[in-house]
Amino acid sequence: MIDAEFHHRGLVRRGQSQEGERHPNVIVEVALRLEHSSAARQDRRHHLLGGGLAVAAGYADHAQRQRPAPSGGEIAERAAREPTHAGDTSVNSSLAIIGFGGRILVWSIVLLVALDNLGINITALLAGLGVGGVAVALALQNVLGDLFASLSIALDKPFVTGDTLEIGEYSGVVERIGIKSLRLRSASGEQIILSNADALKSRIRNFARATERQAIFSIGVPYETALEKLELIPKLVAEAVAAQPGARLDRCQLRRFGDFALIFEVSLRSPGPGADVLFNNQHAINLAIIEAFRRHGINFAYPTQRVVASPA
Repeated sequence: MIDAEFHHRGLVRRGQSQEGERHPNVIVEVALRLEHSSAARQDRRHHLLGGGLAVAAGYADHAQRQRPAPSGGEIAERAAREPTHAGDTSVNSSLAIIGFGGRILVWSIVLLVALDNLGINITALLAGLGVGGVAVALALQNVLGDLFASLSIALDKPFVTGDTLEIGEYSGVVERIGIKSLRLRSASGEQIILSNADALKSRIRNFARATERQAIFSIGVPYETALEKLELIPKLVAEAVAAQPGARLDRCQLRRFGDFALIFEVSLRSPGPGADVLFNNQHAINLAIIEAFRRHGINFAYPTQRVVASPA
């Protein structure tokens, strides 16, 4: 820069001493001044960019140092205030993806700003990145669909790990919610793997969100049963249901006339989402119904055939 200054001063002196060459030397002087101001402006951009990044890094480090470490009581209070689900990795995975995408976006903006300050034309670069992004998105369409479905599951929480689901023809307990797939453990022991997008497109029944479970079953008695005993059956069933804690009887009614029996339909409910509680209550109620029927002389119907022999 100093050599350029001495060089352009010498040109000026030569231009002043020679009248015939004054105008060309003035043009050279203007060109050198523009070159000098452009270099100084580029240096200022470098200094401003470096200083800005340094200030941002220093501020982030200072904020991290000044942030007090949470005490044990604050950690316990935060844990009690925010519900967590043991083994639910969907939230952590999705937050990691969001954080990674956010960092890529921030550093991309910083890189583009730096290239623009260095005088590089980024218009062509942005156009190339746009075309490349469209090509990558078309190639990874299914993967990106499952990825956004995972984010939707993490944010909307239609189910979490440990819930019992019925998705179409499949049912089981949610073992893991990944970035691309959902894994269920069926009652028979095998693992069922579904893509996140397919799971959200299906009709999902979440039994873990149920406040109570319902069971409907039928009782058949012979057509020969006396009318007073038929009227006694709903009362006996109600007593059997009331003996189980939390169980509730919806109805016990004579619903239809079967091929060989009179059919009573029983609907009962058990508290809580657990199927085991419902099955245990239904087992105890069935035993109580059998005992009450035997005590009152009421028989259960079973398939029979009557053969009528005509005289020869």
